Amino acid sequence: MLVIGWLFAIPVPFLIIFAPSWSWIIAANVLLGINQGLAWSTLVVMKIDLVGPSRRGLAMGLNEAFGYIAVALTAWGWIIH
Repeated sequence: MLVIGWLFAIPVPFLIIFAPSWSWIIAANVLLGINQGLAWSTLVVMKIDLVGPSRRGLAMGLNEAFGYIAVALTAWGWIIH
């Protein structure tokens, strides 16, 4: 499931970069949604399995925190660019 999810994400940046119309952006978002549905869900379950039920809150909190930190750093990088 994880690899299948990643495969759906491969064309996303290219669709966005070379989009001649908004329909390409919508198609990229559909593919990204499929990717998130398969890959993200699988990763969450894998992380919970790794840490066990007693530390699942910490694992999910770190997962979300680092995701938002990555988004913030990317936005900051575009601003100073």
